[in-house]
Amino acid sequence: MPLFWWGFRAVCTTFGSMDKRIYILIGGSLLALIALSGIQYYLISDAYAVKKEAFMKEVRGEMKFLDSEAVFDDLEDAYVHHLQAAVKQGFAQGWEQERMLGGFRKFLDSLNQGFQAAYTRELEKRNLPYHIDYQKDITGMYLFDIVKNDTLMSTGKQEFLLFGKDLEPDNRMFFNSGRWESSSFSDDGEDLLPEQHWVSVIELKEYVSVPNSKSIIFKRMAGILALSIGSLLVVIILFVAALRSLLTQKKLADIKTDFINNITHELNTPLATLEIATKTLRNPKVQHDPVLLEKGLDTVSRQSDRLRGLVDQVVNHSLGHKAIGLRKEEIEPQLFLKDLVDDFSIKVPQKSVSMLWGQKVPKLCIDPFQWTTALQNVLNNAVKYGGNQIDIESTLDQGYWRITISDDGPGIPKNEQTAVFDKFYRVKMGNLHNVKGLGLGLYYVKQIVTAHNGSLSLASEPGQYTAITLKIPVQ
Repeated sequence: MPLFWWGFRAVCTTFGSMDKRIYILIGGSLLALIALSGIQYYLISDAYAVKKEAFMKEVRGEMKFLDSEAVFDDLEDAYVHHLQAAVKQGFAQGWEQERMLGGFRKFLDSLNQGFQAAYTRELEKRNLPYHIDYQKDITGMYLFDIVKNDTLMSTGKQEFLLFGKDLEPDNRMFFNSGRWESSSFSDDGEDLLPEQHWVSVIELKEYVSVPNSKSIIFKRMAGILALSIGSLLVVIILFVAALRSLLTQKKLADIKTDFINNITHELNTPLATLEIATKTLRNPKVQHDPVLLEKGLDTVSRQSDRLRGLVDQVVNHSLGHKAIGLRKEEIEPQLFLKDLVDDFSIKVPQKSVSMLWGQKVPKLCIDPFQWTTALQNVLNNAVKYGGNQIDIESTLDQGYWRITISDDGPGIPKNEQTAVFDKFYRVKMGNLHNVKGLGLGLYYVKQIVTAHNGSLSLASEPGQYTAITLKIPVQ
């Protein structure tokens, strides 16, 4: 139950924007899985109880030799003879219950040694696939004087071992119960002890223990267990697959809607400007004024370039790393990066940009254009999302050129950090997208780094910083 609830909360946390219908669907499905698991548990428990009873019946059948073999009857006769002798001594010397019980236990200890030897021999003859331990306890011993109608001896609830071995209470299984009765008369009524008439009653309980009995029973249930667990796993796998597909489709639908809204917004600005410029150019006064005409044509040209740039961004930045054609050249990393940072600093004079040089990186082959695009995308993101201090670190790290770009912006929420490199994904600032873009910049960065056999990682603490690290092999 806690596992299902944890999974439900995790899903809800990750996809907090889902509508109530999806919450209800997930919750209902989880409740159905819990109910199915409960039914399976009940059926398995019931099947285990049936198998356990059948196993105990089998054990009882194997233990019938205790009643049929003469050696065990002889041991019981020895007990009866000892009891008669002990009672006779008690009448002659007086009743001292503790002394009598002490002597009785010593006799039972020696008697039990003979029992265990005989029991082991008989058990080995049967060549069973499992071992059966046996315990027979005296749970009560009572001696009555039928002449004086008096209780001569009573052990109450005191128990002690008669035959077998002491078994752990948690591991033994109840086998049988019974009672032995003896008296001062023989079977034909002859008085064995003249002037002394008594009756003894001994209450008994028998237990058995089969080492690893649970394992034996579960092995006999292997088919039922496999079918039950297998069917439950299939249902869980299908549920998880369906849930993942549902969440993926929901995520894609949200990204698609967000992308359409963003591209519509991005296209509306140049289109509206073109519309105004077209109306302006149709004005006869403008047509006869070379300065105004040239200004209007420049506006049309700029907005056309902007529209082309947007289309190119969607087409080019949507390419996967396998579709990116690299034109590698040997470069001097430090010089390459310095020129790029200098150009970027000129573009954003209001920002503080610092460069930290670590271990010198040797010359390496990269595609300068694509690598410039990747680094500019990361730097532009740092500016767009509110970073005022931007730090760039370059160093040689175990055969890799490592570049870390960090900023002091608002950071990225934990639940969004794994998705920032997905296509069309844009980090939400609250419930609003107040930063322009199509969600392709970091996706394209990842594709460029992958095309160079490198790796990309992100570290961010909401409200403090964001750091993106790019690594490519030197060789």
